[in-house]
Amino acid sequence: MSGTDNLKDFQRATVNYVLDRLYDPAGPGRFLVADEVGMGKTLVARGVIAGAIERCQRDPNVDRIDVLYICSNAEIARQNLKKLTVEGSGSDAFDTRITLLAVKADNLGGPGTSGKKKVNFIAFTPGTSFESGHRGGKVEERALLYVMLEPLYRKAVRRRALAKLLRLNVATSTWDYALYRNGDADQLRKSPIGQAFRSLLGRDDQASLRKELLNLVNLYVAKRGRVSTDTVKHARAVVAELRHLLARAGVDHLEPDLVILDEFQRFKELLEVPSEDEPEIKTLARQLFEYPDVKILLLSATPYRGFTFQEEKGLSDDSHHDDFLRTLAFLYRSEHAVADVRSRLAGLRSALVDGGDVGRVFSTVRDALLQVMCRTERPMADGLDMVIDIDRRVAPPEAADLKGYVALERIAKACDAQVSIEYWKSVPYFLNFMDGYQLGEQVKATPGVVELHRDIAQVIDATAQKRRRQLEPGNARLRSLQDATVDRGWWKLLWLPPSMPYVEPSGVFAELADEPPHKQLMFSSWAAAPSAVASLLSFEAERQMMPHARPRSQRLLYRTDGTRAASMTTFALFCPMPKLADRCDPLAIARRHGDRPVARTTLEREATAAVESLLPSPGQARSDLSSDSWYWAAPLQIGVGTYQPSIAKLHEVLDGDEDDEIAPGSRSATGLQRHIARATEIVMVCATTVSIGSSNKPSNNSGTAAS
Repeated sequence: MSGTDNLKDFQRATVNYVLDRLYDPAGPGRFLVADEVGMGKTLVARGVIAGAIERCQRDPNVDRIDVLYICSNAEIARQNLKKLTVEGSGSDAFDTRITLLAVKADNLGGPGTSGKKKVNFIAFTPGTSFESGHRGGKVEERALLYVMLEPLYRKAVRRRALAKLLRLNVATSTWDYALYRNGDADQLRKSPIGQAFRSLLGRDDQASLRKELLNLVNLYVAKRGRVSTDTVKHARAVVAELRHLLARAGVDHLEPDLVILDEFQRFKELLEVPSEDEPEIKTLARQLFEYPDVKILLLSATPYRGFTFQEEKGLSDDSHHDDFLRTLAFLYRSEHAVADVRSRLAGLRSALVDGGDVGRVFSTVRDALLQVMCRTERPMADGLDMVIDIDRRVAPPEAADLKGYVALERIAKACDAQVSIEYWKSVPYFLNFMDGYQLGEQVKATPGVVELHRDIAQVIDATAQKRRRQLEPGNARLRSLQDATVDRGWWKLLWLPPSMPYVEPSGVFAELADEPPHKQLMFSSWAAAPSAVASLLSFEAERQMMPHARPRSQRLLYRTDGTRAASMTTFALFCPMPKLADRCDPLAIARRHGDRPVARTTLEREATAAVESLLPSPGQARSDLSSDSWYWAAPLQIGVGTYQPSIAKLHEVLDGDEDDEIAPGSRSATGLQRHIARATEIVMVCATTVSIGSSNKPSNNSGTAAS
């Protein structure tokens, strides 16, 4: 099983235990791995995947093997695809949205490699795959909807109106490219997901949706596409419903054998059993979770605590204990089992309070929980805990700090609210960062209460902040942290220096080489602490960078002249250029010079030579571009690549996941959006009309292109 070849002994033991529990005929088929941060949960998950694939290959009831990986962040999903894919399994791995699964449908079935069953590894996020709301989604989703819906309208005028409706506000070139990327339209319509979508749309319970869509198409025809803002808003709502049907069709086509929920607490609402009046996001997720014989692996490094402070409940009236029991209900799939654990936990509490046999009761709780979860932590033996403890002594609080606590207590008392001393100890300027706490809501409901105690209350001085004056940390722990980080000159660095550099450090990196900065991990029980610490340290770092007020003129902006992109040279400076990055890779250059770090001058010399090899030789070129456009268009074309990869890369790295794509000519389009559209247009022109690879510089034939 290649997925376990590089595992440490404790990781392999976890993999074997998880597989035994998941595939126990008497078990629920669900398990939680709650290993501590840094213990290799991803590697364990990869081992579990390998074991699941091995079992499914032997199971005669499994035709193909679908492994689903769900996490809260699309970028993390893409990164973990490579880590989780098992070598030698012959799997196809791709991240997508459930709504776009039809584009990949043909790749899901068919034979695998070496006579084995086909393995599909699919990664997606709940926010982009299950939720619809009133959003229009991505242009690729709407283009796919157009392909599915186009045959329903025989008249060309209605087809054009349908396209306009589904385009929403994206540029024509963006829409056309989305249609192009979807591939063969007839094949998509004939795909299982395409047929399922049309079947769902044709059901009696979707009659109102079909009527709304037809009315909108007719309205777009009557208005020749010039519809009101309210009509566009209505169109988005209809598109959201159509996207949901497309998601349902995609879910119906999946045959999940293993579902992995990474950091599931970020979308724990999916684990709850949906009621009739709840969003269908839970219904779609539940359909996956309840698929026959599916195994579900939950991953999380966040431990539950057995109690919650009253102040910690905030506005949700939730507790760690209740949340833990809801997770158990999902894992056990049995209310009786959850009630049994609840009883054992109550017995443990009684034993702790009354002096009973704690060891025996603890063992019964542990045995019950090990049926559905396990956790590995770092060993605590001397010299074996893999952690270096730094004794950073914190100075006693200052007089102003103590006065601040007195003011906090007085404010809470005036609001008839509760306050914990831990607020004051852990959160600098708590009165500025108490959103989401009961005290914060009660202070808002009591106007003027903070002003009554402003003489001693710890509140950020807005005038001092605006004028970039130094803000006193207001907290003993923050003073210690600021002294060890920002005040040591760390603000001078754009990033942390590498632990094993392959380029000789220079500049500020050389200045701090004797005592290099390092990552620091801060833990806190209070949600306000990270925001307060990050905000105050960031302000101090920015203040030290620019001790005076912000300059009036801003640089490197995406300026526009009307609706025309007017700063394309700025855009070219920041646009990702993978081809240039590949040719000038510093690590590749350093490897050619042995094990010692390479000098910066050597690096620059070889990178320059690599770029020069991409430049065209002298000659005559044909182009409709003006000479001023050439200076940014040529680097884009050389650095991004040829036609199809270049456009795909531009859309991939610069388009967002939301539905806020706006036509470049629209008044509401941002400068960046107009520059993206212009770059896309020009790269396409360069690919089809300019032979940059065999010419020096295009002549200024027409001068029609905008700079």
